[in-house]
Amino acid sequence: LIILCCIPLLVLGVNLMAKQESGILRVVLCQEDADDLSEEIVADILQMESALSFVEAETVEEAIRLVQSDKADAAWIFPEDFTEVMETYFQQGIWDDPLIRIVEKEDNVMLHLSREVLFSRLYSSINYMVYEDFVRTKVLDGIEVVSEEELWEIYQKTNMEENMFEFSYLDGETADMGTSYMLY
Repeated sequence: LIILCCIPLLVLGVNLMAKQESGILRVVLCQEDADDLSEEIVADILQMESALSFVEAETVEEAIRLVQSDKADAAWIFPEDFTEVMETYFQQGIWDDPLIRIVEKEDNVMLHLSREVLFSRLYSSINYMVYEDFVRTKVLDGIEVVSEEELWEIYQKTNMEENMFEFSYLDGETADMGTSYMLY
């Protein structure tokens, strides 16, 4: 009789847990003043399928409050004029402020792995800036012989979209991990 009475409670508990957000970690993304590049990176992260849960906060204060109240494990805060900060560094080597502010209550392995998502999104954005700076300063030595469009076209021809790694099981079957292999 006791077991029969517990069944509705068990069903209720399973239903409540099924409605909760799943994810190993919850990361809040915040843009102080969105520009095109930070919008692109944030949108890309929010759309990715991952074992991590990403949400967006409207203000820096809200993002920090979510971490303080344990409703998020980390907050990634993109500064205003994000693109300008990056360009200044790559063109002049000046890094006055951090590129992205990361707020966490604690430091653990899963938070380190979550940063790989951020680094991979930043890498694709930063890569062209590094390429352009290198070609213009080291190869062309400041001579304007290549237009921005031509440089972008050449870069796109060498851009590597394929995965660099192939994952397989011991039986030889390959596993498609996509680009988020660390958090699959």
